[in-house]
This record gives sequence, C-alpha cells and structure tokens, in this order.
Amino acid sequence: EELVGEIQDEHEALRDDLREESPGCWLVPGFLEVERAAGLVGMSVNGAEVETVGGLITGILGRVPEAGESLVHEGIQ
Repeated sequence: EELVGEIQDEHEALRDDLREESPGCWLVPGFLEVERAAGLVGMSVNGAEVETVGGLITGILGRVPEAGESLVHEGIQ
C-alpha cells in the first residue's frame, strides 16, 4: 500500500516552475525567492524588504496585480 506518491524536494519542484520563455525572458511563480529571481535577470535586490517575487511586485505597484498585468521596473519587465 502506498501512502504518499512520488516525493520531490522543494528545490526540484522549483526547477519545474521556472521557464525561460525566450532568451532573458523568464516566467517564474510569485512564491519564488527574490534573490533567486534577481540572479536570473541580473537585478540587484540589496536591502529588499520582501522575500518573494509576488511580494516585490505587490510592493512596487502598491496593490495586488491584475491577471495578465505587466510591470516594468529598473528596465526589467
């Protein structure tokens, strides 16, 4: 009898969620750590008071973004 299905560690699951749509264009989940996302796009996040990409975007906009909405910040969309 199987109690749990296949077990993945958290880092393995994150790799599946990161997708490079085109050179330099990444699709990432909102729960991704800001430092990791910054490393993908070459952005500095020194002193960021948020932990996730979703938190960063919400902080920049001052509200929760609408579905399909885009944002340009420091030359990064």
